Amino acid sequence: MEKHIVALREITVWYGQQGIKERPAVDRASLTVAPGEIVGLVGESGSGKTTLGLVAAGMLAPDKGEVVFDGQVVQTGSRHGMQVHRRNVQMVFQDTAGALNPRLTIGAALDEVLYVHRQALAMPLPAQRDARRNELLDAVGLAPDVLERYPHALSGGQRQRVGIARALAVHPRLLVADEPVSALDVSVQVQILNLLKSVNERLGQACLFVAHDLAVVRYMCSRAYVMEAGQIVEAGACEALFRDPQHPYTRKLLEAVPDVEKGLKKRNMAPGIRVS
Repeated sequence: MEKHIVALREITVWYGQQGIKERPAVDRASLTVAPGEIVGLVGESGSGKTTLGLVAAGMLAPDKGEVVFDGQVVQTGSRHGMQVHRRNVQMVFQDTAGALNPRLTIGAALDEVLYVHRQALAMPLPAQRDARRNELLDAVGLAPDVLERYPHALSGGQRQRVGIARALAVHPRLLVADEPVSALDVSVQVQILNLLKSVNERLGQACLFVAHDLAVVRYMCSRAYVMEAGQIVEAGACEALFRDPQHPYTRKLLEAVPDVEKGLKKRNMAPGIRVS
């Protein structure tokens, strides 16, 4: 049996009272991510992909179904169970400004993560914490002088790099990246995508990559799940999905982007090739 770092099984999530809405936000959705794998979760706005990503990240408890991490069922109904899960799984958010506290310097924001997840207990000396913060910034291509700056003084790409650094601070085994480049300029998108690929290659973190941009999913992911109206309607290797989609919704998504190859070339990307 193939080993998975995370498996979502028959996940259902309702917003509001059951029975009032026509359908749940997520309806019996299942997916898996293997260690070191980058898996795409793609669908249009309102498809439920972000909600399913929040469940995978331990930020939202499902109404039905189970989350299995490294072979163990996560106690999603338990506060302690969810806290333990969140140490293993970290999230990279779409909103680079909203994800950071505007009143904290970048250094304080990194310290906050270390204290919340008790990483700072192993670093009692200020010099140890300084070294860890510099190590995190170096991993995402930022200079140490960023530590004294506030989020508003950074560009969107720099803030997203800080977001990735915060996610890496607790040595997670899985990253959930929710539309991490959709709010960035095209040239900056390539840099952040390549950073996420580099992190995956160097540190071995698996990644659930949530996106609506098919060109980005093809560039980043080995496999992908297609989500429509809260349900997974198709899954498989990215090249097969793009070459020969089986579900009408997948074909509709591809038809909405007349030339996915053009979308790749616009960003100076090619499938499976990292651009410096």
